[in-house]
Amino acid sequence: MTQRVTQLADSLRCPKGLNEMAYDDPIRVKLADLPDSVVEDVRRQTGDYVVPIIIDYTPRGTGTLVQIDNSVGILTAEHVVRHPSNPKLRLAWTGHPERFLRTALGPFAHDISIPTNALQIITSARDTDQYGPDLAFVVLPASPFLGEIKARKSFYNLSLKIEERKTEALKDLGFFALCGFPAVKNFGGSAEFGFTFTQGLYGYSMLTGSENYEIKGKWDYFEIGVSQQSANEFERTFGGVSGGAVWRCLLKREAKAPIGSEYLDHLTFAGVAFYEMDDQSQPRFYIRAHGPKSVYENLISLVRKELS
Repeated sequence: MTQRVTQLADSLRCPKGLNEMAYDDPIRVKLADLPDSVVEDVRRQTGDYVVPIIIDYTPRGTGTLVQIDNSVGILTAEHVVRHPSNPKLRLAWTGHPERFLRTALGPFAHDISIPTNALQIITSARDTDQYGPDLAFVVLPASPFLGEIKARKSFYNLSLKIEERKTEALKDLGFFALCGFPAVKNFGGSAEFGFTFTQGLYGYSMLTGSENYEIKGKWDYFEIGVSQQSANEFERTFGGVSGGAVWRCLLKREAKAPIGSEYLDHLTFAGVAFYEMDDQSQPRFYIRAHGPKSVYENLISLVRKELS
């Protein structure tokens, strides 16, 4: 697994200056003008939480390592863990023969897995493909699998500062980092470290923004814009990114400092990607993601109810 950064859209908004704290008076900066240090910080910080979800040896999508109260697990999309048509690609399998949840934690050959029999999976009830709701939380029990993950990764505690994070994730500031493992970038590798074959995954932090926000019932959604050129570079499909996190990245720069001196202030978890819309008559390719209300209100309530 190797992580990269790519740009999907054009510009962002950030506070005007530290001394002014002018969140209502932002400046506009092109993503292409971001300092290399910002791009690297986004790659490194988002990489602490993102993992691919692999069922047996078939990559299915992307997950984010999160904590809800005292439970740790993987937050993803419901259709990633419960394939709509193929029962063999569902994490909910219990029985014989065993199936396994696998993931990857670094740019070296390894095989880290846990039997699906050991997992508890909490999902929303999906009504439609277009709007879901399409969320899932895979509870990870104490195990060597969890120990390997904790040794190399971090868990984002969704149950801390819930209202503050939800509010910040909805602010029209900064830019989005959409994290995932596009299937079109997967590759076969050579034998190494005692393995007869290897399969490689490229993880991406894709820099972009929201072009639309809407609420339907108790669920909310971002529509994330992808330039037609970027969509072509990914062969007009983002399969494998489903379940990936959307992070709101807030930049700051000193008052009166020039463009190019921005730095990453912090990241806030803002949503989960689950659906793509390719209409070439539109100005952009779009990815739909559940927003902060869906995650911080509905998902957390659902998990608490199921684990109480």
